[in-house]
Amino acid sequence: MIDQNTVVHVTYGQQQTIILGKISIFEYIAPQSAGRMNLTISKENDHFDRDEMSELIKRMNAMVEISLISDSSTSTYKVILEALSLESQGGYETLEIGVLRV
Repeated sequence: MIDQNTVVHVTYGQQQTIILGKISIFEYIAPQSAGRMNLTISKENDHFDRDEMSELIKRMNAMVEISLISDSSTSTYKVILEALSLESQGGYETLEIGVLRV
């Protein structure tokens, strides 16, 4: 079950993994069999690692694996990274990721 204790990992290349943190918002839109996921991860009084964000930007429109790890299960999806947005405001840094399942 995906909840606010679910941690998001992105794996790319030669099994290199970025641990993004706990999910704030999860959207799954499936008008067809593949579907799109929108993930939002927020950090309070902390920042996302800029080198890791740079690695994600390099992989825009490329296939990566997204793992959603909760207390009870792990779900892993092969996806194409379509959108990435990073915003800082009021002591929070928020990362929004849009992916297409393949």
